[in-house]
Amino acid sequence: MRTLVEVTEALAAIGGYRRLNLVDRACETGAYLAEKLQELKSKHPSIGDVRGLGLFHAVEPVRNRQTWQPFNTMRDKVAGTPLPVDAVAGEMSTKGVSVQAWLSHFVIAPPLIISRREIDQGVRALDESLHMADRQAEG
Repeated sequence: MRTLVEVTEALAAIGGYRRLNLVDRACETGAYLAEKLQELKSKHPSIGDVRGLGLFHAVEPVRNRQTWQPFNTMRDKVAGTPLPVDAVAGEMSTKGVSVQAWLSHFVIAPPLIISRREIDQGVRALDESLHMADRQAEG
């Protein structure tokens, strides 16, 4: 059972979302982010898929776009094999952009208050860093 404090905090958060129009804003800026990420997909052979909703997206790098062959498997991760997603994420961090690198994809989930300028900065960092994966991609 929820305490009165938890319910009060939840209602305050919902009120803030409404006051700042964050849900509509996330839809608008999320569409902008999706467009920018789709542009990267057409530019980089290492991007197999881009998917998301609102400001929550995933970019899936692949070794081969036709076969959807991933760069690495869970076995590679356990064995300590260097993962291209980790290298790309590391390079992005040197550009001041943080991205969550998983075994087979990047999770892009910026705060709801992100600006288009900040989205452009993040997408530019991903664009500039994907060369590391592009060199290993087939086709």
